[in-house]
Amino acid sequence: MYTDLQSVASPLGHSTVGAVLPAGTGRDLLRADDGIRTRDPHLGKVMLYQLSHVRAPPPAKPGEGATRNHSRADGWNPNNLQPAGGGSRTPKINSARGYPDRVTLTSPTTVRQLAVWRNGERLDDPDQAIVPATDHGLVVGDGVFEAMKAGPAGAFAVQRHLNRLSRSAAAMGLPAPDHGLVREGIAAALESWTLSESKVRVTYTGGEGPLGSGAAYGPPTLIVAVEAHQPTPPSTAVVTAPWRRNENGALTGVKSTSYAENVRGLAYAVSCGASEAIFLNTAGQVCEGTGTNIFFVFADEVVTPPLSSGPLAGITRELLLEWTAVTEHNVTPEEAASADEVFLTSSLRDVQGIHRWDDRDLTGPNPVTERLADLFQQRSADQLDP
Repeated sequence: MYTDLQSVASPLGHSTVGAVLPAGTGRDLLRADDGIRTRDPHLGKVMLYQLSHVRAPPPAKPGEGATRNHSRADGWNPNNLQPAGGGSRTPKINSARGYPDRVTLTSPTTVRQLAVWRNGERLDDPDQAIVPATDHGLVVGDGVFEAMKAGPAGAFAVQRHLNRLSRSAAAMGLPAPDHGLVREGIAAALESWTLSESKVRVTYTGGEGPLGSGAAYGPPTLIVAVEAHQPTPPSTAVVTAPWRRNENGALTGVKSTSYAENVRGLAYAVSCGASEAIFLNTAGQVCEGTGTNIFFVFADEVVTPPLSSGPLAGITRELLLEWTAVTEHNVTPEEAASADEVFLTSSLRDVQGIHRWDDRDLTGPNPVTERLADLFQQRSADQLDP
């Protein structure tokens, strides 16, 4: 019998492809390492970043158990489990389970640098970042998180991220996180970190709990991880997600580690040659991306969907609303199609233009997007913690 740890949630919020491990595998196999990340798709997104590497057992001999052999790098389409674009490599399908027999473990980089701080201690070796198999963040996604950019001067907008972390924790019924302790963890994880641009991931879970949806026993687990972050291109392509965002759900507006819906949406976008998927809400209005807010330019007016339509209260979104004139109102797909410019915001993308949405070409000039991108870059450089 096998436990399926399929494609991916890095504690740092990325996606790759997972592995298959024997049921009952000891906790010594669950550890942070060099870029292979796992998610249990049946339990929602597991955002315990310390589970960023699963050491799979040696390949089974013929007839000795299921293995799997496809990867998104081969053009895998998550909707039909066939290579996109008519690729020549077709995965062998196990008809009993309905998924390919083998998945190739992949990583976005060949060499990965990772710094980890866990529950008050900076770990010299990320392999030391081990958590119990009963941690509720792993078992049912009972946790919250924040992701922020950092440069040589430190992490950006830390207080705003901490405030949102507290709001998310309260919505999840978790104890209030200690802001001072989180700041300590961020500083410790960034200590001696020499890369010019980094991603800081704060994960806060309910700690140990039952193997089900009952409340966690605690105490909470708090982890901070840092990895390199590549500069974001000035523009990107997006697609419309085939699923709807529930603007009235229990987790609406909560940055929860139950992120499987976004993992699924992002995989769909990648399979379509895009970097982001845009969700409509159940009312048919434009809502948000898997990890971004969306803005529209109509002549000289900048518009973004209100929080009542279901998007996360993004930190970059919040700052743009303070630093420039933005109107909040609902946007239908038909209205979105008539926009002169469209752009995304997030803590790691800052302000990023959209040059293609589905089949629509939005290639510039995009003067408003460029002006706001320059404004955000300048203001964020001048104020580390605005």
